[in-house]
Amino acid sequence: MASEKIRALCEIGHQPVLAAVVKLHVRDNATDSLSAIAEATLDLNGVPIRAHASAETMPEAIDELDDRLTRRLRRHRKRLEDRRHDNEPETRRAHPGYAEIAADDREVVRHKTLAMAPMSA
Repeated sequence: MASEKIRALCEIGHQPVLAAVVKLHVRDNATDSLSAIAEATLDLNGVPIRAHASAETMPEAIDELDDRLTRRLRRHRKRLEDRRHDNEPETRRAHPGYAEIAADDREVVRHKTLAMAPMSA
């Protein structure tokens, strides 16, 4: 059941999955009711995506793990898309108050010169 869900996540991934590790274990003498633990690590083209979940039963823990991994994969994809759009050329971005002026119409508004003090030896 867990391997099928992880395999489905790997197929809908936006980058190649180089490795997937799933660990399922049950705590024997758990003081709380969350004794079933599911952990997963996906290697998404060199970027580790990890998630873990605890629940009363193993199927519940696996479902929670699937939900968390899905959210993390979506967040990772959004970050990659945002990073790609941050590198757009300046002309494509919106600049409030910025107007294109033809090269012939441009002029120097201010020209500063500074007198430098002589350097001591």
